[in-house]
Amino acid sequence: MYGLHHGVHHFNSFDNITSLPNKLSEIGVYTGIIGKKHVGPRDVYRFDFEQTEENNNVNQVGRNITYMKLLARDFLAEANKQNKPFFLLVGFHDPHRCGHSHPEWGPFCERFGSG
Repeated sequence: MYGLHHGVHHFNSFDNITSLPNKLSEIGVYTGIIGKKHVGPRDVYRFDFEQTEENNNVNQVGRNITYMKLLARDFLAEANKQNKPFFLLVGFHDPHRCGHSHPEWGPFCERFGSG
C-alpha cells in the first residue's frame, strides 16, 4: 500500500537514506529525470538534469511525448558531452489520464480505465 493511502510520509523518504540517483552520482554517473516525480525530499533524490512538473507545465513534460523526446535528446547530448555513463528516468502521466483530471470523460474512462 502506498503512503498516500495510510498517510505516512506523503511520497517522502527518510532524510538519511541514499537514493539510487544520489548513489549513481557518487560514482560519476550523469543522472536525469523527465516527467512525473513523486518522490522526495529533494536532497535525497537529486538529479543532474531535472525536467519535471516541478519546473515545467505538467501537460508538456508529463504528457507531450514529442516534447519529452526532445528533453531526452538534450539529456543524452549532455551526457555524451561530459563523456559520462548515464541514468535517465522517464515518467509519463498518461496512466492517470482520467478520474481526477477529466471526470467529464466518464464513458472513455469506464471503458479504458481511470489510471
